[in-house]
Amino acid sequence: MRNVPRLELNRSLLRDQQGIAEMVDGLGAAGMDICLRSAAALAQMCRGIITGEGPTACGRVHFSRTIDRQDAALCLRLLVVAGRYGDAVSRVEADALLDIHTIASDRQDYLIHSYDYPPLARRALAAANKYAAIAPAAQHAQHMPAHTYSMLGLWAQSVESNTKSREAAQEQAARLWPGSTHPGVPHHLDFTEYALLQMGQEQRAKQIRDDANSIKKLGFEYLPSYTGLAAVPARFALERQMWKEAAAFEPRGSQFPQAEAITYFARAMGSARSGDLAAANQEVGKLKELRAALEKASQSYWAEQVEIQMLAASAWIAQAKGQKDEAVKFMRAAADLEDNSEKHIAMENRLYPMRELLGDLLLEEQQPVQALSEYEISFQSTPNRLRGLYGAAKAAREAGQPEKAATYFRKLAELTKDSDSNRAEIREAKAFLMHL
Repeated sequence: MRNVPRLELNRSLLRDQQGIAEMVDGLGAAGMDICLRSAAALAQMCRGIITGEGPTACGRVHFSRTIDRQDAALCLRLLVVAGRYGDAVSRVEADALLDIHTIASDRQDYLIHSYDYPPLARRALAAANKYAAIAPAAQHAQHMPAHTYSMLGLWAQSVESNTKSREAAQEQAARLWPGSTHPGVPHHLDFTEYALLQMGQEQRAKQIRDDANSIKKLGFEYLPSYTGLAAVPARFALERQMWKEAAAFEPRGSQFPQAEAITYFARAMGSARSGDLAAANQEVGKLKELRAALEKASQSYWAEQVEIQMLAASAWIAQAKGQKDEAVKFMRAAADLEDNSEKHIAMENRLYPMRELLGDLLLEEQQPVQALSEYEISFQSTPNRLRGLYGAAKAAREAGQPEKAATYFRKLAELTKDSDSNRAEIREAKAFLMHL
């Protein structure tokens, strides 16, 4: 068996009994017994150390791997601190330990994450297709294939994967955090929302948005939970071009500036595209504050992501003012900066492809040839998107390339064949194809 890159463990937890004790106590809601608290801590270790998706991983690239002695020692230390050593573990503790074992017992997670980038994603498809069968009761195993499906634009498969992962997570939350939502659920909802909107299934997407908005309490504080909770309603408005709806969003409020920035970016775009430039400038000002807070906290990656959002919003403000050259300069800078940055596990699907937004802006400026080029570049990293296909088809038609326009409109029609909405983009595709 070949060696697999391993995540460096949080050594302080291995040494510091008090740190583990605080972890156990901190995860327990008032009145929760020690078995539930230790099971919750084990679950957090599974996410944070075994799979690398939790706060103990500090945002590092994560790989599932075979359990080693240090993992086992860490679990034992937790049970000792929780006062459980020497007693039979409870059902919820056993379930948490079983999740750790099943998640780390196969290398499919490693394969999927190794190829979790657009140019390589197809190599992971076989692993993604079989990964969920390895641990059908583990929410992480059900979710992981969606990373590959989303990179490849396989939206129906992504919805199926995340529906199953959400169900598994809800069952786990009922055991570990009664009355709270599993911290992984908003992440699953975000993947589902993104996929449904690409297929034009707006009624189902609306329900997912409402489900996300109804979440009030999480099992523990977790960055991907809050980026997901912010992204779901933002996607629902931005993908549908509902600018006034986006401008009216209220920030959810969290300890994570990068999550708050998602809402303020949606507000900025909504205000700029609906003509309220004073409000749009205010939202850009808020993004500047959030970027400064991230820089002060040495969160350079997220500060750069907020910079991308500021540039894009500034581009559309300039466009609304008639400053076309300035608009293209800002939007191209945003697209280039995003293309040169890696995605983060907290936002596997970028909120909106900046390269595609550049295509939209060029199309508004009546530069269809240049717009088509940007859409086609965007397809390399974000394929099979409804708005991207529509933009490319429209640009090709306006550029005098009817055959290419027909190709993209056909792809759009196929993508949305099960749509439950009357989107203008879908109507236009059908009308174009009827006259061929």
